[in-house]
Amino acid sequence: MRLAVDANIVFAALLAPRGTTAGMLFSERRKLFAPEYLLEELAEYGASLRERAGYTEEGLRIALEAVPRVITLVGVENLRPYLGPASNACPDKHDVNYFALAMKLRCPLWSNDKRLKKQGKVTVLNTKEIIGL
Repeated sequence: MRLAVDANIVFAALLAPRGTTAGMLFSERRKLFAPEYLLEELAEYGASLRERAGYTEEGLRIALEAVPRVITLVGVENLRPYLGPASNACPDKHDVNYFALAMKLRCPLWSNDKRLKKQGKVTVLNTKEIIGL
C-alpha cells in the first residue's frame, strides 16, 4: 500500500520506537512517502524528541537517519503543481505539503490529525484505519 505519511506519524513512531506505529512505519508492507520538509520538522523538534523519548544524542541521530531509509522523500519542486489545490483543500496550513504529496501520488495520507479529515479532496487514514485494512 502506498501512503503519504504526515509528520505526526513519524513523531509518534520516534516517541515510542517499540510501539505499533513504529512497527507499521518500519514494515515493508507499505511504501511510504513524505515531503523533504519532514526532515526540517524533525530537526526543529529534535530536542523535544530527545527529552520526551529519552534518546541520547547519538540515539536520536541514529533514529533520524533511519527515517529516509523507510520513507521516500519528495522535493518541493515536484509538488509545486499541487500546492495551490492542496492549499485550498487542507484545513491546516502546516500540512499543505503533505496534502500536495498525496494529491501528486493519488494515494491516501496517513495522519492522526482529525482536522485533516474535514475535507473531500484527499483520503486521510489514521493508524487504526490502516490497521483495519
